[in-house]
Amino acid sequence: TMNDELRSLSARLQHIREQERIHIAREMHDELGQMLTGFKMDVSWLHRRIADSTEEGVNERLESLKKLVDEAVHFVRRLAAELRPSVLDDLGLVAALEWHSLEFQKRFNINVSFKADQENLQVPSEVGIGLFRIYQESLTNVARHASAQNVTATLESAPGQVCLSIMDDGKGFDMNSTGNRKTLGLLGMRERAHMIGGQLDIISSPGKGTAVIITVPLKQDETGNSTQNETGKSVQNEPRAKNQNNSEPGK
Repeated sequence: TMNDELRSLSARLQHIREQERIHIAREMHDELGQMLTGFKMDVSWLHRRIADSTEEGVNERLESLKKLVDEAVHFVRRLAAELRPSVLDDLGLVAALEWHSLEFQKRFNINVSFKADQENLQVPSEVGIGLFRIYQESLTNVARHASAQNVTATLESAPGQVCLSIMDDGKGFDMNSTGNRKTLGLLGMRERAHMIGGQLDIISSPGKGTAVIITVPLKQDETGNSTQNETGKSVQNEPRAKNQNNSEPGK
């Protein structure tokens, strides 16, 4: 049908977009990051050479320039991480959700409590990407619209399914409002959930916060580990990071 063809096209475009994100993020981190680091080293060298300059304002300008370069390096790394966090590919979904929770809390000063019920979780790569992007969009909506102070998120697995829930204590909204139901953010999350074979439910009312719940069915192998969803995607191992700080591992 036409709807199926459109959804198939949309899924293909999402896949292409993710591949482009990976490429751009790597180029930004590696090439632009190295250029800025080299520039910083040159500024530091110049600062040392003219440290005894008596000309008014020279040292202050160089120190200001060093700080500006540091800010640019940090910005490039954060932007690259938001495009495609390497922790998602290197350490898996649980570690990526933990990392993003910490980054969000630091950036917006909104408390985020994230818990997962498994130390090691295996999900198809497309499911991991889809859940991570929905989590990103959900927290973005909290920051933009909810006026919340706290977010509670859980990732739970059960035989045949995985469930991600995000709840905030913000102002909520009227679910019966057509405008609220059809915002691009909510439509985008619903479409992503559909692409990975899942279901997205949103529960909210004025003054009572909002809950976003994504449930994705997964098939089981002989050991009871999730190996694929209904679309038959390949699995990625998801070892959980033991130590998480406020930046991506390896940065």
